[in-house]
Amino acid sequence: MASDGEQRGNPFSPGFGRSPAELVGRDALLDELRSEIEAASSGHRLCSILLGVRGSGKTSVLNAAEDLAHESGWMVLALDTTTRGLPQRIARAAAAATSADAVDLRPRRRINSLRLPPGIALGWECAESISDEDPRYLLSRLAETAAARGGGLLVTLDELHSGERDEVRRFASDFQHTAEREGLPIGLLGAALPEIQYTVLEDRKLTFFHRATLRRLQPLTAEQSFRCLRATAAGGGGAFEADALCAAAGAVNGSPYHLQLLGRSAWEAAGAPEAPIDAAACQLAIREAGQEFRRSISEPAWNDLSDAQQDYLHAIARLHPSATRRAVAGELDAPTKWLARTERRLTISGYVRMTDGDTLEFAELTQRQDVLDFAEPESGYRRPADHPNPQRARFSEATRPCGEWMPVAKARCALGRGHKGGHRTRR
Repeated sequence: MASDGEQRGNPFSPGFGRSPAELVGRDALLDELRSEIEAASSGHRLCSILLGVRGSGKTSVLNAAEDLAHESGWMVLALDTTTRGLPQRIARAAAAATSADAVDLRPRRRINSLRLPPGIALGWECAESISDEDPRYLLSRLAETAAARGGGLLVTLDELHSGERDEVRRFASDFQHTAEREGLPIGLLGAALPEIQYTVLEDRKLTFFHRATLRRLQPLTAEQSFRCLRATAAGGGGAFEADALCAAAGAVNGSPYHLQLLGRSAWEAAGAPEAPIDAAACQLAIREAGQEFRRSISEPAWNDLSDAQQDYLHAIARLHPSATRRAVAGELDAPTKWLARTERRLTISGYVRMTDGDTLEFAELTQRQDVLDFAEPESGYRRPADHPNPQRARFSEATRPCGEWMPVAKARCALGRGHKGGHRTRR
């Protein structure tokens, strides 16, 4: 491993939230966002949510969109919803934005009374009773100021899927009031994991977000990975040998984060830029990057799943390459409705995808060997007298709980597997 001094010139940046030197595969999306920002200045609606799995580059695209907004003369309010306190973060971000742009957010005042006894006295009161820390007031004042300067206000919300539901509802109400009732030029660009489609976007009290444009960040193609690796290395004064570059691009598996991990390891292993990145350095980098991706992306994603969802993935891994829907159903012997719903959710979330041959395979988040390894400790605890097909036995136990996650209650369903009606936290 290279020393800190040797690593200083490494052009690859796999840190979460860091913008890469080359943002490949997102040109069309950024062109669309640029057009929407320009149209929003003329009164058109701008409300989009970027959807992507962990490591797909959502934050990098948000950063690029913020740069586009600045170039168009817009003010930008960059926020995240990872923890409680969204109204306070809005106030702090507004203070930072206004100090940079010399904007006065104090409540506007006017004389509204004259009092004359016994002498002549002049009194004034605030024409608005809204506190300058009220999010609706802050959004309105910032949007008014931006409009007066010929631009608008772009609010970016990162990690939207993890926001506290009451705070997200309040923000949606304030934003909608500013955009639609006051008619001010304000746009919203959020970023979230795809799971938001069956959590926040199914909330009946968040109909505002139901009308948002959803933009899925697609996995990088092998060609895009090839170009990004080559261009990033060249930008740092280094180069890949031809066979090493092809091998590296093929190992990325569509993930921008995986690409940055692999590029960083290959750069260090080869001693670039003094030496080219050859096949030996590339093979070492593929192993190191794969291990780190598994630790930081695949394993947390696996642990986010319920036991039954893990069984579904394990069945696909065992049946590979013949994991048809019929084969999975025969392996698990679970209710048909549950199987269809689980496939939909795992597909949306980036765990699996359907091939042209109507078989299920693993997608961006994890690989077959990872699933087999993650599930192996459980199989090691099975006794010889256990059911010959543990997954089938798991689903045939009437007393086993449903385990479906309920985001509002923040708990898993305690009813029996295959129950009718809605989910509950108690039997």
